Amino acid sequence: MATQRPNLPATHATLPPPYSYQTSFCLGPPLHLWSLDYSTKGCLSTSGGWEVGQHSLGLFLVLNIDDIGKTERESNSLSLRTQLSATMARIVSLPVEILEEIGEVIGNSYYPENLFDYRLTCSLLRDTSLRAFKDKYFSRRNHLLTEESLLCLLDIARDPALGPAIKSVTFATDGVCCGVHTKHTDLYDSDDSDVKGPTEFINEQKCRRDNDEDKMLLREIFARLKRCTEIAIVGPHYERIFDHLPEMDPTPWGLKRLRKNVIYGYLDDSSASSYVYRIVISAILWSEIPVKRLHIGPRNNIGGILLTELALPNFYYDILREVSFKQLETLELGVDTSSGPSLFVWHFVSGFLNTAPGISRLILSDSTHLRKQVGKRLFQFLAKEVNFNHLKELELNSWTLNVDDLLIFLRKHVNSIRSVSLVGIQLVDPLDRSIRGKNWSRLATALLEHFKIDRLLIAECMVHGDFALAHGDDGKGPLDIDASGETEIEEALNQLLRARGAVSS
Repeated sequence: MATQRPNLPATHATLPPPYSYQTSFCLGPPLHLWSLDYSTKGCLSTSGGWEVGQHSLGLFLVLNIDDIGKTERESNSLSLRTQLSATMARIVSLPVEILEEIGEVIGNSYYPENLFDYRLTCSLLRDTSLRAFKDKYFSRRNHLLTEESLLCLLDIARDPALGPAIKSVTFATDGVCCGVHTKHTDLYDSDDSDVKGPTEFINEQKCRRDNDEDKMLLREIFARLKRCTEIAIVGPHYERIFDHLPEMDPTPWGLKRLRKNVIYGYLDDSSASSYVYRIVISAILWSEIPVKRLHIGPRNNIGGILLTELALPNFYYDILREVSFKQLETLELGVDTSSGPSLFVWHFVSGFLNTAPGISRLILSDSTHLRKQVGKRLFQFLAKEVNFNHLKELELNSWTLNVDDLLIFLRKHVNSIRSVSLVGIQLVDPLDRSIRGKNWSRLATALLEHFKIDRLLIAECMVHGDFALAHGDDGKGPLDIDASGETEIEEALNQLLRARGAVSS
């Protein structure tokens, strides 16, 4: 049965134009789900029941806790003003912590306008939902290297209240162009007058690159983002692995338009993508952000850049000529050996000898089908050419390598290396069971007898046969442990940690 609207005084129901929107939210039992329709005609209605009133704090809406039918039956005996006053008193009397929780629940709802509507209800709810508002719309920002997008980010960064709320900024490489014979998706939702065609957009972007406009804007932005903890550069296929990215929420002040980016074809190997990396990195370094961890992911991989962690998918060689990471402590290479110039990944490693002389942790990962060929060549190169003076930790993931090359590399760092982690490693020749067992025994024995290793991790490796993992308690030689599978490896490692006085994790 349709609910009739009573004749309310204008002060109780009039909303100043141009407010006209809808919202729905659920605060859990015993409250009910409401769908409210605000309009400029001075009425407020709901699908089941409604109340509206005026208070010194501003316009507010009242949520009925009682059964809707019961409220309708009792409304004849109580004046509307009495009901409103009593219900408002109950809302105002709620602890601030509860009101903040309510704001967070509404902020996490599927419809982004819900939080806006909730904040317009009254000053009390507006103030108590400020944290949820910042978390929803400002903690994670998503931008393109376009004038409109960067100016928006700069405006927010300049704001004394909203700027400090930014914790993460994501830049997409598919927002820059590299060709004209590809599909164009409008940058705007509804502003047809400002929509740019492919040719116009390409010319504009080229002009911006020539004038260094993006670099200057980003430098000022990063200089103001004192509390930003993460910067990410995402590749052209972020939608395919969407779960690994910050939420691409619609955002206020025009950034709702950026939910769908301008996409000009496949940009993975384009100069446009390199431009994004170069400009963003240059701005980070100019802003003197202390980058301490660099993660270079494989093609189409996604990573985040913490202020102590720099993650760059599709990193290009020429960038190394322009940047310097004097404070870099961790270098992580996620190697794609399936195609392209990544087969020469060892040049990456040697390139950092000059740009990052203080590396203390080296992480190398590969899981492609060419890892056997590339792994052998990579570690031959490492054994002959690379020497990090301060290397303390080595972590290898999913490689096939020669044990002699690995030991040569480790011996060059015998005075500094303290931790070795081997995950998913195959020692050549992996098909010869007897050789495989001897190789693992030789490697583990060498690590524990000739190096001051505090931590040795071996996991998910194809180990079959007896090999030595740890010194015996008497210190007179290795303790033989039979590790014929993953479960046995885990047990053996636990024994190793206990034998060396460490705590197993």
